Amino acid sequence: TKHIHGIMGLLSLLFDGVIISSACAGIRRVAGVNIGHMATNRVKNEALRGVLAGFFRVGEVCVDVGTQFARKYGSKALEEGTKRTGRGGGRS
Repeated sequence: TKHIHGIMGLLSLLFDGVIISSACAGIRRVAGVNIGHMATNRVKNEALRGVLAGFFRVGEVCVDVGTQFARKYGSKALEEGTKRTGRGGGRS
């Protein structure tokens, strides 16, 4: 069971990393503050800077995929939910 706990701990850290990098991507898009760029510019080591840039790229990809999914299926899901519940689900 120690092995399973170690794997679960690692997966939890990876998931947390994806959440944090996605939040940074969202902040960049909404507020225009590029946290990833600011962070990578402070790192002098080329290898570490590459790893950090990759970390922030993961968040950008996740936000891109989520946005595409919402654009493709969001309005369809909203319409289906409105039909099932009989309630208007549009914006006020």
